[in-house]
Amino acid sequence: MLQFLYIVEVARKEDELAERRPRLFVRSSSVKSMADVLAELSREVISGSSLPKALARIGFKSEYSQGFFEEFQYVVNNFAVDLADGVILGKAVELVAGLEPNSVVGCLRNPSGDRLRKIKNVNEVLSAAKRHGIDTGDVKAESIVQGRTDDILEFVWRLVGVFASMYRPAAETMQSAELLLHVYRQMAERSAITEKIMRLAGKHTHYRRMLGF
Repeated sequence: MLQFLYIVEVARKEDELAERRPRLFVRSSSVKSMADVLAELSREVISGSSLPKALARIGFKSEYSQGFFEEFQYVVNNFAVDLADGVILGKAVELVAGLEPNSVVGCLRNPSGDRLRKIKNVNEVLSAAKRHGIDTGDVKAESIVQGRTDDILEFVWRLVGVFASMYRPAAETMQSAELLLHVYRQMAERSAITEKIMRLAGKHTHYRRMLGF
């Protein structure tokens, strides 16, 4: 058992796993870290002794702890709510700008329903987008956090416009609606984001015209 835990701890630090941030524990689990596992083993197996301390003496110190971003679900059901904390928008910027996984999301904080944290998160996302050549227009973090759909959609359409430029050859053979659906699906597949927003997209022809679709 201890050998298995050691392998898991070491493997979790490997570059590919660290970038993907896979969950080791289910969201409903009361155990969220390797230290929790060792503490449970101590109670069940070694009475009156601390397994983590004993392992530390021979050079093994558990570090993995499953946090907010490992458990975050990248699902968009409601623009005004699900994009307001900046986390999904940060993942979208990483995808569109071709950045390393978690290079933007890793700079964010768990919003925990806190408005100021959400504003800081969204400002970080907008700044990252600008640094990598994505025009954010006049969109303000406060507007996104307040759930103003027009401002959120403007930023999303700008991201879609950059991403769609990768598919310009497809634009010659696709109708605009087909191209948009294709782009949305590609973005969703690459970033593991599921979305139910195509009906909203169809209502905002202003942004389609702005992007040349």
